[in-house]
Amino acid sequence: MLIKLNKWGHEPLIDYLKAICIIMVVISHGTGEARDVLLYPFWIDQAVPIFLMIQVFHAYKRDTVNYPSFSKLWSRIMKPFLAIQCLMVVYYLIRYFLKNEDFTENMLLLVKNGGHGPGSYYIWIYLQFSIILPLFTKLVKKSYAAAYFIGCSIGIEIICSYIDMPDYIYRLLFLRYFFLVYLGYLWVKRGIVLNKINILLSIISITAIGLLYYGKSFGLTGEYEPLVFTTDWTIFHWFSYFLPWSFLSFFICKSYKKVEGSKIGAILLLVGKRSFEIFLFQMLVFQVSPLPGSINIILCFLVLAVYERATIKNIIFYK
Repeated sequence: MLIKLNKWGHEPLIDYLKAICIIMVVISHGTGEARDVLLYPFWIDQAVPIFLMIQVFHAYKRDTVNYPSFSKLWSRIMKPFLAIQCLMVVYYLIRYFLKNEDFTENMLLLVKNGGHGPGSYYIWIYLQFSIILPLFTKLVKKSYAAAYFIGCSIGIEIICSYIDMPDYIYRLLFLRYFFLVYLGYLWVKRGIVLNKINILLSIISITAIGLLYYGKSFGLTGEYEPLVFTTDWTIFHWFSYFLPWSFLSFFICKSYKKVEGSKIGAILLLVGKRSFEIFLFQMLVFQVSPLPGSINIILCFLVLAVYERATIKNIIFYK
């Protein structure tokens, strides 16, 4: 079974994938208490790997070397991200004056964490991917590419294990996602494929995720260094990405057929189109809002009305 992705024009399936993924991100940040019960590691937590494979797909789909435009990265990515962080600084200043909360400590944490708000690390991963992807344009096409990326990924695990890399640094680096460069390229080369081999690989990922995340509940150590770096990012290793690459993304894309052409489908495509704006806004909402998580989830999507109010109105009343 195969889902081909359009490499030369607009691809609605990519917008739909992004919509489902940003919904999963927001749900994850708003309902963390349900993580273990609803098995988030096997689906909700796979949103970021899918987002990064989409980034790889866009970088490689035209079969050319696309070096990043730093002016675009600044205006599209860093400028709005820093604007959100500035709003958080204002929030901390207000708390300092009203509640005498330690402003200096909040600022030190903001710098150390690369920003405040859930998912702030993703901005730095995205920027690093933008820089490294052009460097691998030719290599991903080689016959030995799979072996190269697997070998490098294993090497990264071993090196991080032996130097005992601190989590706060590891969190901001692309290292744990390196293998996605190759998997994202396979989307360009073949599309999203679900066959016997990929189902087997997905089962391997599911098994590995289960052992790493839930293993301690069954008496396992949960530590397999140096081949698997022990970190707070428990489930994110090269062998766990076959699940979002094939099985999960395939069925997300297949579900698009259920809503294609409907009002719900049209709204979801807008959500995908504005997924980055929603992502930025949810960082602010979950960081500063005192409201329950379920309410904050709804608030995160209100930003859609700011950018697409006329389009949403047209969909609801005239479509």
